Amino acid sequence: MQKILADSIKIVIFLEFLVNTYTFPLVVELILVPLLTFIAMIDVVASMNKEHAIVARITTAIQIFTGSVIIVVAINQAVSDFQNLKSLDALRSIALAPLMSVLMFPFIYIVLVVSKYELVFMRLDFGCEKTRGLKRYARCQIMMHAGLSLKRLQYLLRNHIVDLMHVQTESDVEGFLDQARRAGASAVERRKCETEQADKL
Repeated sequence: MQKILADSIKIVIFLEFLVNTYTFPLVVELILVPLLTFIAMIDVVASMNKEHAIVARITTAIQIFTGSVIIVVAINQAVSDFQNLKSLDALRSIALAPLMSVLMFPFIYIVLVVSKYELVFMRLDFGCEKTRGLKRYARCQIMMHAGLSLKRLQYLLRNHIVDLMHVQTESDVEGFLDQARRAGASAVERRKCETEQADKL
């Protein structure tokens, strides 16, 4: 499965490089881009209503045909320009897209974690009135428990919203965090058992 996924990513990166490198003339691009955008918008709207299923099939077929033509033209131009395609600049261009994605991933992940923490901490301001000290203690304990794990933060938001809103003591905080830890340990054990069973099959 991992090999198939890796091969698919390689193909997508290579096709993206070809399509972005070997483009149509400017006049064609100026006509093609808004036209395809308009067709895509029609396709989205038509897909929302069963009564417009025929229109959706037509617009989907047009997009598939147009995409295939663009890829064929790009591949044809790449074959004609094979000597330049083998150059170092071409390899750099191919590597640029995945490299930028990899470099952006940590930043995007941190933004997601911070937003989840904001949602969790926001719940502490609702419900029963709490002292600043209790809120500070709860935030520290939650951060120690969740760290940079989106799964743990999402679990707290999904299963302990009421607990976050109605904590009154430090013991209450420790109580629902202990439940979250036990649930996490059970999930890990369950996945381990499922993996072992899959390996046996």
